[in-house]
Amino acid sequence: TKRMIMGILDKLSDSRSYTAIANEFNISTPTVIRLFQNIKYSKPTKLPEVIGIDEFKGNSGGEKFHGILTDISNKKVVDILKTRYEHDLCDYFKKYDRSYVKYFVSDMYKPYAEIAKTYFPNAIYVIDRYHWIRQAVWAFEAVRKEIQKQFSKKHRIYFKKSRHLLLKHQDKLKEDELQQVFIMLDISPTLSSAYFLKEHLYDILKESDPNRQKKLFSDWIQEAMESDIPSFVKCAKTYYNWFTPITNSFFCPYTNGFTEGCNNKIKVLKRNAYGLHDFKRFRNRI
Repeated sequence: TKRMIMGILDKLSDSRSYTAIANEFNISTPTVIRLFQNIKYSKPTKLPEVIGIDEFKGNSGGEKFHGILTDISNKKVVDILKTRYEHDLCDYFKKYDRSYVKYFVSDMYKPYAEIAKTYFPNAIYVIDRYHWIRQAVWAFEAVRKEIQKQFSKKHRIYFKKSRHLLLKHQDKLKEDELQQVFIMLDISPTLSSAYFLKEHLYDILKESDPNRQKKLFSDWIQEAMESDIPSFVKCAKTYYNWFTPITNSFFCPYTNGFTEGCNNKIKVLKRNAYGLHDFKRFRNRI
């Protein structure tokens, strides 16, 4: 019946597998797939004012990675792209009027920077905060791992299990946790320097004035460059190369959080279905 068909299609809007839905309605899995073939999403007619772009591992249609475009301000998926290659992105975006796009938000993937520069000259290009902040976290983790290699097995296990205390912002630590952190930092001056570099960056993020944030961030890059800690020197060079789009995030009210959330739900969809190999079906399902 039409009512049953609409019920099946409604269930397909969740991240459940075709088989699970077929079992619920006591029909065959191919029947559910055949009904789903009636659902089709055409290309969008226009781009949103705030574009979020990212990639995810899809393994469908012969491609390992697919691209996702989102309307961040309205929290909607705009389109799913078969590849993340620069030439394919160019072919896609040149078909649209892009003059009214205000923000282009992405991670530090170089083709996205080239696309933003070439096709969205009127838009503000923003590197999502999560993606650039984790560079400093990774730099600190590299120091911790290098330092703990010098310890006995007992101390290595202790450091590994206590890493969450070292990674947590100092202001969020309880008194006893703070004492544990200081004891760990006393073991190595290098670890202590790396820790306070990380904490200094967190303090900059708490600043309310974007212009002051930008100045402090520039000073932090110089401080990290002069630290002689290889992982932080590398991090500082990355920040220097992406300085403008990173500091644009201080002034921009948008992040790519919604896009990352969509990627997480896509992972759940893939896991429940044990993979989706037909790209068009995969795109329509998302």
